Amino acid sequence: MTETQEQKNTDVKVNVVMSAFPMSKWGQWDEDCKANFGDCRWMKAIHDHEFVKQVSKMDKLEVALSILQQEIADLKSQPIKKEKKTVKTLGGEQECE
Repeated sequence: MTETQEQKNTDVKVNVVMSAFPMSKWGQWDEDCKANFGDCRWMKAIHDHEFVKQVSKMDKLEVALSILQQEIADLKSQPIKKEKKTVKTLGGEQECE
């Protein structure tokens, strides 16, 4: 693909129709769009999409963290086993501290 073809592809616009949007939710969404995105709906939609992807990652991290915390708690509750250390000498094995 040549550079001019890539430039033409970036100029393509897509119209998206949302239907059956609950009026109470639409009011909140539209108000946020006007207040924070200059009433530019595509920017608000992309922002919401990217935000949800990040929240999904954070949810997965929270689950993984919870599992790790439980594993650490389980390890802490187990008694510590001290292994006797020995050193081999000419006279046999000797325990050391």
